[in-house]
This record gives sequence, structure tokens and C-alpha cells, in this order.
Amino acid sequence: MTDIGGFEGLVLPDRQLYAGAAALKAHDFLPDEDPCTTEAFADIPIASSSDVDSMVAAAKAALTNPVWRDCSPLQREGWLHRLANAIESDLPRLAALEALDTGKPVGLAEAVDIPAAVAWLRTYAGWPSKLAGRSAPLAATPGRYHVYSRREPVGVAFRYWPNPAPRRLARARGQPRARRGRGTFGAVPAAAGAGAYRRR
Repeated sequence: MTDIGGFEGLVLPDRQLYAGAAALKAHDFLPDEDPCTTEAFADIPIASSSDVDSMVAAAKAALTNPVWRDCSPLQREGWLHRLANAIESDLPRLAALEALDTGKPVGLAEAVDIPAAVAWLRTYAGWPSKLAGRSAPLAATPGRYHVYSRREPVGVAFRYWPNPAPRRLARARGQPRARRGRGTFGAVPAAAGAGAYRRR
């Protein structure tokens, strides 16, 4: 909890680094400061290169895990909607965290930033069942031959979310990959602040 003026009692998120479900031990930290007062209110862990290697390995393992790989498009859609619902249910606290991290008014974060993250999730949630491959006749080969393409995940995408709107950018950039079934892991710069660390 914080005792920063105007944010008293605000519950801060877990600021633990993870590689999949495994917690990583951080050895270096950066103070998270209220940009309006420069008062530090939390310590943000800084990932080492070995931490990043562990995160990449966990993302690759998740990509080939049958739980994710074999799930249906409608299951992916459901998961994205569940994430949007979780964000909506925590909107006041997330807006306060965004305001504390970035120095913007709480009302702006509550009216624009957090609803925009939810809107991105809901937009992309509808796509998994609408992505399909295509077939076409071979143009240069005589006879009745055709080719077809399939849209399927082929790798892990790395995303970097800078300040000042980490939640909105994370949703806008990460969800297109999730809807297609691609594994995504992100690096949030320590300077992005505690509000970027939201784990459900």
C-alpha cells in the first residue's frame, strides 16, 4: 500500500519477475517515483540477461504446450474476454495506478486509458474464430492442382512497452498475437512503474 498524498491505501501490484509461472529472483531494482512529487513509493525489479533468457524459454515452452497450442479459437476468445472483464472489475485501482505512475489525472486514466485497454482486448477477442487460411490454383503448373495456406502460430513475439501508457500499449500490441495463438512475452521497462505489473 502507498501513503503518497491522494493515493493513500492504494494496493500496489505484485512486482515479482516471472518466467512463465516460475518466480525469478531479482538482484537489481529501480525506485518507482511519483512524477508529480519525485517521491519513491515502490521498488521495480530489473531483469538480467539470464532472466530474459528464462522468459524466452518459458514463452517457447508455452507455445508448444497442448493446453495453449490445441485450444479452440472460441477458447482463446473466451480467455481474452475474461482478461477484459478482470481489468474492468478493477478499473478504479488500475486508473489510480496509471495516474500515480504517469502523473496524469486519475479521471483521464479512468475515462481513457483503462477503457482503451479493455476495448482493444474485446476487439481482438472476436478475431480467433475469423482467421483462416486460403486455397488457390497453381498458376504455373498444368493440371488440376492447388495450394493452400494455414494460419498457425510459428514463434514467440517479444514486445517492449515504454512509458507513459504501459497497460494500453500492452493490450494493443500483445493481443493480436494472442488471438492468433502466438506466444507473447513482454519487457516492461523498470521506468514504466508499478502499474505495468499486473498479474491475474
